[in-house]
Amino acid sequence: MTNYKTESLSIVAGPSKWDLATTFFNRKPMSTPKITFSAQPLAGGKKTPLLAMIDSIGAEDSSGESWNLTGRCYVGIDKLDSHVPPPPRKFTAYFRTDARAGYIEFVD
Repeated sequence: MTNYKTESLSIVAGPSKWDLATTFFNRKPMSTPKITFSAQPLAGGKKTPLLAMIDSIGAEDSSGESWNLTGRCYVGIDKLDSHVPPPPRKFTAYFRTDARAGYIEFVD
């Protein structure tokens, strides 16, 4: 049996529905689109940027505002530069585009 460590954060500032959709659907060969979220611990605290590469988006309900996301993201990074970043972490997330808020879970 494998033991997994789970970490959860609150998404406190995320993209608009338009930005989320265009990032996901405007893919180019040999390039993974990235989008930025801002998150903080569930109990509150310092905000941290997340640079996400979204692999899938699914509707949570029929509202058109509630989404389930999966992918990989860089924690503490809002853009990639010439430095070699740490490896991205796999995540699942729930996100509401009208509130631009939700939560994200990492499983390592």
